Amino acid sequence: LFILSFIHHIAEDEDHSDGVVANAAGLIGDLCTAFGKDVMKLVEVRPLINDLLTEGRRSKTNKTKTLATWATKELRKLKSQAWSETHTAHAHKHTLTLTCIRSYTH
Repeated sequence: LFILSFIHHIAEDEDHSDGVVANAAGLIGDLCTAFGKDVMKLVEVRPLINDLLTEGRRSKTNKTKTLATWATKELRKLKSQAWSETHTAHAHKHTLTLTCIRSYTH
């Protein structure tokens, strides 16, 4: 997504304003809501975006802090869903393997 590249560029700029951080955090949260796990994967390979969210959560401006916290929660939800789906699929595969082994041995 071009927008994430743009946000990454903002994060690289040490001279960004608090308002820019707030807007970037809002965009990240909106992208998570709209595109789900695809966005999470793209954010994970751009650590500066997480740094930008950390900066936003530490802001003295309530709007920035609120948006950065919300965006971070949206990312965590996606990570949690991805983890849960991966482990559920693995457990299901393991159960199928055991069922096949039991069927074969009995």
